[in-house]
Amino acid sequence: MNLTKPSEWLAAGVSCALRVFTGGVFIFSGLVKLLEPYENFRGILAQYQLIPHFLNPVLAHSIPWIEFLTGVFLILGFSTALAASLAGGLAAGFALLLAVSMALKAGLPAHCGCFGQALALSLKQMLVLDLVNAFSGLYLVLKPSRALSLDALFPDSEAG
Repeated sequence: MNLTKPSEWLAAGVSCALRVFTGGVFIFSGLVKLLEPYENFRGILAQYQLIPHFLNPVLAHSIPWIEFLTGVFLILGFSTALAASLAGGLAAGFALLLAVSMALKAGLPAHCGCFGQALALSLKQMLVLDLVNAFSGLYLVLKPSRALSLDALFPDSEAG
């Protein structure tokens, strides 16, 4: 990518910062759940009465890996558009789950379980973080930048 104008540098810097921030959140979230017993996260999922209980084991095993790998791809800038779409979609889904649960006051855990036992944010704090990450993912898809990314090494790959 040829950055010749200050506006291009700014856009590249914003994209890089959003990739690192959102990727870091996803890596941390996935990693702490992977390092803890799987039953901890499965138990948190069971407290959300909006999720069918038969899905809890599948989600408890898969979500941490998806979060971790999505975060790694974002930080490296590898398949950025795909990773940003996935991160934004996951964050929007998590935000929707939290918002609906709070509105219905249905099966609300003490904390969301998003960061395992490592960090306990209130549901409102996590809702804000999820919304920030959802909009970050949307920005990275709509305003792709290859600067400071592995995508820049693969000119024939996806645009973002």
